[in-house]
Amino acid sequence: MKNSRFFILIAFLITIAWPAMGRAVSFSAQYLENTRVRSSPEVLADNIMMTLPAGSLVQVLGESGLWYNVELKTGQIGWSMKEFLSATDNQSSTETVTPTATAAPATGLLGRVTGRLLLQVQQQGQIWYVDVPSQKRYLVTKEQALPLFRALSLGISNNDLSKIFQCDGQVKPANDLSNRLSGRLLLAVEDLGRVWYVYPPQNCRYEVRTDNIMDLFRSLSLGITDGDLNAIPMASVVGGSGSTAPSGSTASASSSSSATSSLSGTLTSSQSTNITDINQPPSLNLAEVEAYWLQEVNALRSAAGLRTLVSNKYLRATAQEWAVYMGRDLGYCTHDRPDGSSMHKWIDTKNIPWTVRYSVGGWNTNYFTENIAYGYTNGALASTQKMLDGTLKWILDEASYNGPHYRTIYHPDWNSVGTGFYFQKVSENNYKIFIAWHYGSVDLGK
Repeated sequence: MKNSRFFILIAFLITIAWPAMGRAVSFSAQYLENTRVRSSPEVLADNIMMTLPAGSLVQVLGESGLWYNVELKTGQIGWSMKEFLSATDNQSSTETVTPTATAAPATGLLGRVTGRLLLQVQQQGQIWYVDVPSQKRYLVTKEQALPLFRALSLGISNNDLSKIFQCDGQVKPANDLSNRLSGRLLLAVEDLGRVWYVYPPQNCRYEVRTDNIMDLFRSLSLGITDGDLNAIPMASVVGGSGSTAPSGSTASASSSSSATSSLSGTLTSSQSTNITDINQPPSLNLAEVEAYWLQEVNALRSAAGLRTLVSNKYLRATAQEWAVYMGRDLGYCTHDRPDGSSMHKWIDTKNIPWTVRYSVGGWNTNYFTENIAYGYTNGALASTQKMLDGTLKWILDEASYNGPHYRTIYHPDWNSVGTGFYFQKVSENNYKIFIAWHYGSVDLGK
């Protein structure tokens, strides 16, 4: 899916020179899975300090982009990606503000609006969110709100999320956890990457969805003049132009013929890449997983009068290669190629027999795209299908504004799709699954 997990959390590779942090956050966090700790907030071959097992506790000291600066029990300090950590109430925690040359302390106007949604009353009602850690404002639009919020959000487990009561119009007492997370965006990493906003006045939580974003935000926002808004530092855009599905995720995309016609139980690659070891759960048949997705997507395409898709060996091989690269080599989802090339230039090196543009049955506007996602499964087919169901719902929620993932499902040029998988074992009977879907217009006679 081009542009944007189901958690498909949305993940981007950002290599930065990190500045001094103006706001030092301090809270306890727990690793959700085995996770690498690095000496700097970037993915390099030579900056891995160690791998901590799932459940390990650390103290978060600060933030930089998609990374947390963490202190280990040993006193060592390193960096881990935010998506692998969840705030926990197991230890007491504090949050302090440290003035520096790069950020103002949260006092005065900034202290009143940090963590709040702001309605720019003099500019057609534009909405802004003031991020708590950075104390900077981000413009919120319907098209980029969920990707933006997933990039800014703090991962949280279902157990800790349940301690923050949902906003229902009744006044309820807050607790230490909800007070500490006031104004924060939370990513439910164990619940399909759902996004929640902890509303500061009551420190209760609202779910943020595609269908309620703008109405909800307008109802919760504070009016602000241009003069006051200009006094709040504006952040640069978070993320990039790829598309990632949410955390429980998926995506899809032949002519006619059965959805299972070219599937096999064990997926291997025809490329000269060692990608056959994907840690596949022993009871999970990946042919059934791909067939289920094809069935659901083809039902939608057929109802819209579009040709259905078939699983294609060339696209399965390239999708498998990319899923393994994300899951095994990186540990997160990205569209960024290691050599800096675009995904189209990358796929053009794979010798795939595309259809001829403008020919009968050929492509007209695009011959290839990629969707990526990650989620969680217990290794059973039913659990994996549930993840796919959640992803499809998330995609269809984009219908109101014809979002990029929605357009992928209904793109008229596709006749084929290939699905690639990689599994990380998080704990007994619990896997993190990385998925890549490669959609295209392939010459099915070759």
